[in-house]
Amino acid sequence: MAKEKDEKTRETKKQAKEKEAAQAVSGTDVETLDIMISPDRLARLELAAAEAEKYRDLALRARADYDNLRKRVERDAEESRDRRLKELFESALPALESFILAFEQKGKWSEDSMVDGLHMAFDQLMEVFKRFGLERMETVGKKFDPAFHEVVETVKEEGRGPNEIVRELSPGFTFRGRTLKPSKVVVSTGAAKEE
Repeated sequence: MAKEKDEKTRETKKQAKEKEAAQAVSGTDVETLDIMISPDRLARLELAAAEAEKYRDLALRARADYDNLRKRVERDAEESRDRRLKELFESALPALESFILAFEQKGKWSEDSMVDGLHMAFDQLMEVFKRFGLERMETVGKKFDPAFHEVVETVKEEGRGPNEIVRELSPGFTFRGRTLKPSKVVVSTGAAKEE
């Protein structure tokens, strides 16, 4: 019986110590906890904390590098666009000068000379645009294609097949093979049937 009493007393003391330790830990600062943690476990915790700090630093550096890269790409894209625009404008200046000259000479040249000068300026300008990828669509006599043309009117016309473009009302343009502005066209429905 004395043995059982000693075991109960030891068990009660053990539970009291655990309860006391739990209460002590909840209100304890880090230095006090160091005393209660084994040196091996403390070393592993310090190693894990150092590794976590290393990865945090790497993440912050990666984010900063990404932000810098994004800014550089945006700046390079803007500079590239500006260079291309500058090149376009420099190439178009002779045509623009020809238009200005033609308008300033109004009344000094014959109408035919004026029209010829405007045609030359227009051709210069279209050549510049072509070098940059802009081309005017050829439409009359071609088959209607909704990817390139917009039908404004349909007509029955002798000698024309169905869906053949008869007239262009407004020119269309492509940029590097893609439709920039569709042509507005008049399309044939086919020859008029005799009754």
